[in-house]
Amino acid sequence: MGSLTKSAQIWLDLKNGKDLFEKILESNRNQSEYQYSDWLSLDVSLKEDALFLNGISIANDSIDEYLGIFSNTLPISNNTIALAPESSDSFISFTFTDYKNFSKNQNKFLDYSVSRDSIFSAVEEIGISDIDNEQVILLKTYGTANISDYLNSIQSNSLEYQGGEIKELRRDSILQYSFYPLVENFDPKYATVLENTFAFSNSQETLEDFINSNKSGQTLDKTLLIENIKDLTTEESTQLSVSNSKGLNNNLNKTGLGILSALFQKANLTDYVFGSQIVSDAGFFHTNYFIKKITASAAEQEHWKCSKHNWIRTFI
Repeated sequence: MGSLTKSAQIWLDLKNGKDLFEKILESNRNQSEYQYSDWLSLDVSLKEDALFLNGISIANDSIDEYLGIFSNTLPISNNTIALAPESSDSFISFTFTDYKNFSKNQNKFLDYSVSRDSIFSAVEEIGISDIDNEQVILLKTYGTANISDYLNSIQSNSLEYQGGEIKELRRDSILQYSFYPLVENFDPKYATVLENTFAFSNSQETLEDFINSNKSGQTLDKTLLIENIKDLTTEESTQLSVSNSKGLNNNLNKTGLGILSALFQKANLTDYVFGSQIVSDAGFFHTNYFIKKITASAAEQEHWKCSKHNWIRTFI
């Protein structure tokens, strides 16, 4: 029975309705690609300047389901958002407490029968920051030794920048496929490390901007975009995504959902934030999607009023 306090309730059979949904959305993704989950149930709440969808997802068979990769893992804090540059158009973070279970689920998903390399066994969070046409991939770890040794083995050049090191890398298949499908087309040419987090990119300039952003404190977590989702999300999540309208449209086009991108562009939601949060639980996933108009915080409004007052006094 649907909730009487919600605008609507949606039940989606994603397993049996896959072909229908792809036809409606005119998706051009490969028909043989993975599905998201088995079932998705969402309560819909409509506000004057926001849309909230809250519910659960169920993945009964983890072999070919995206969410099944996180079965038997628990979420932790999404810390890489504090490293992403403030110029990011979109950002997504994945966390897991048990890399061994994550790797086992990934093997099922990819139909691998052999053990995967343990180079990345200390990874507990993956962050992806999209900036214009470039990406920064972040791997947060609780131990850097294995990855550092691996990067040294495929390093072709070393560049000094702002007192740190940017490694130029040779192409290597281990890097390319270690985190698929969470990270696709992962073929970085450059890498650097900031404390216990490794950052990768195809562009040296993008990594230099990443280093500059962190040294100056101009990071995504301090932006109005993130300020506007703090009341909508919990501190720990299996997957957390946030984007502005540019980032959303870019991601929809990249994932074969151009029809949705066209709809959002037509709606002219340039001053809105778009996001989602998924939290792994026992046998299901708490699922939350939101679209919300960006508003200034009370502190920022007060700062603006004071600045305006001082500006007026100057000319009186």
